[in-house]
Amino acid sequence: MQKLLNVVQEFTACCGMQLNVKKTYLFDKRRTEQQPTPLLTINEETLQAMNLDDACRYLGYWGTRNGDMRATKEVVRQKIIAARDLIKCHHLTPKLATKLFTTKVWESSASQQHSLSGLKVN
Repeated sequence: MQKLLNVVQEFTACCGMQLNVKKTYLFDKRRTEQQPTPLLTINEETLQAMNLDDACRYLGYWGTRNGDMRATKEVVRQKIIAARDLIKCHHLTPKLATKLFTTKVWESSASQQHSLSGLKVN
């Protein structure tokens, strides 16, 4: 594996790219907790090894070494709760909210401004 990482290091140097070692993790699915973590390096910095239950982001999704996606589900759940709480706390009447979301904001014609002026916020 270290030989492959050396080739990657040479390739990135040749192309003028740089790897962010702080965002690079050793993800060995075959390793058990009892086995020692291999010391692999890029640019003379040792890669961090993931534990079985550590979650990391890969292609936009959070997961663990064993494929557990509960971390992604929790992130999505928290975003849904935040969005729900924002919706619950607004002070717009249903009529005003519908009007605001269906009106093209980038058009600032006098008729649109006039049509919104009669609506009242609770």
